[in-house]
Amino acid sequence: MSTGSKITFGSSCVLAVGTMLWVHSVHRTERLNLQQGPIKDAARVAAKQERRELKKTSEEAAVISRKKMLNEQEHLLQLELREKYAKLQPLDGEIVQGEMASRKD
Repeated sequence: MSTGSKITFGSSCVLAVGTMLWVHSVHRTERLNLQQGPIKDAARVAAKQERRELKKTSEEAAVISRKKMLNEQEHLLQLELREKYAKLQPLDGEIVQGEMASRKD
């Protein structure tokens, strides 16, 4: 064999072995990535669910605080009305009965 053919044969063998090693390493990496896929997906789904729950609780807290504010406003309004009507009709604890109750035949 001539020197040129030996160099060509040697470089072809090195290239073939290198290609085989590269393909095996890529295959191994892809297989590990496929195994990690469901694990990463489960973590992603759990994080998404946690974000939804956090958003839901923050929205519920906002609704509750708004309800509390409205209830307080309503309470103050009712207190004002009570004072207003107490001035018009004082509450003295006396029970007033109508005509039907006073008539006993």
